[in-house]
Amino acid sequence: MFDKLGKRFIENRVNVGVADIKICEAPDLLVTHLGSCIAVTVYDKQKKKGGMLHALLPRNNCNSSIPEKYCDSGLEKLIASFETSGKLNPARYEVKVFGGATILAVALNDVGKENATVIKSILEQKNIRPDAYEVGGRKGYEVILDCEDGKTYVRRFGEEFREV
Repeated sequence: MFDKLGKRFIENRVNVGVADIKICEAPDLLVTHLGSCIAVTVYDKQKKKGGMLHALLPRNNCNSSIPEKYCDSGLEKLIASFETSGKLNPARYEVKVFGGATILAVALNDVGKENATVIKSILEQKNIRPDAYEVGGRKGYEVILDCEDGKTYVRRFGEEFREV
């Protein structure tokens, strides 16, 4: 995979941090690392434009000024970055969801599972069927969205990358 991406992985890499949304165009690569957090990617096939949300918590119950921190308000903001109507035409857009791992077995609540549940619920309400939905497990994820062609590469920590 890195042979294909070549120098772009260094020169055009855009890191998406925790509680963050980034929107980029070709030739950029959006990259994030996840544990219990959720990443949602949106790719506009016509404009070769990609976006990625890295959300930390399920719901923005306190009306935070950082909507990207939460799955519900962050997903709304990501979608609005592409379509103000809140609807994404599947012929034009690809949507993919990753993360939500159970990292701490001793935690009182499973934040990763809650994050995945909230994202899935919102997507269903908006009649958006993700092109990929890979959540859960006990290992974190690394996700790369190539804005050049919309290809998404994912790996669980300790494993090899694969195209999704």
